[in-house]
Amino acid sequence: MIIGVTGIAGSGKSTLKKILEKYDYIVFDVDDFVKDIYKKRVYKKIREQIAKLFPECTKTTSKRVFINKKCIKNIIFNDQNRRKDLENIIHPIVIKKIKKIVKKYSKKSQNKKVFIIVPLLYEANLEYLFDEVWLVYVPIYMAVDRLVNRDKIPYELALSIINSQQPQTIKAKKANKIIINDSTIQELEKQIINLL
Repeated sequence: MIIGVTGIAGSGKSTLKKILEKYDYIVFDVDDFVKDIYKKRVYKKIREQIAKLFPECTKTTSKRVFINKKCIKNIIFNDQNRRKDLENIIHPIVIKKIKKIVKKYSKKSQNKKVFIIVPLLYEANLEYLFDEVWLVYVPIYMAVDRLVNRDKIPYELALSIINSQQPQTIKAKKANKIIINDSTIQELEKQIINLL
């Protein structure tokens, strides 16, 4: 069974990932893959496209292209057009990777659950790829606080990031399972165990 996991920024998807891995589940996190795009040699051409789009956030040497993701974050969550331009570069390769993982595990994992964490699952209309979708739901104020503390960003930017995503109320109507992450890690783990 292939399960898509989604939730707004700061909802606790990474914590859920750690809990699932603790119980030996296979978990693929799209955010980790996107980090690889910014680092690994194999994605050099993608980085070059991003560098052209955000020259003010890029430093290029003869050997490497260095991209300041914090700089990009500040731009894209204040300029919807530039965010769409970035998504047009990154989303196709991310969707291709997700489809590859779904194909790889859909036959192998009939008796075992495999999880793919996709922050923008509904925004990218990818729900059709999964047997089930789980939503990690969190009060907005908690998500904002987590982003401010975790990413060391201003409150306004954290709120812009969350507001750029589909509202949780809409996601909740579509999700097969909802995990409320408004308490402790132990409470979150209990909910996850009950769903497994």
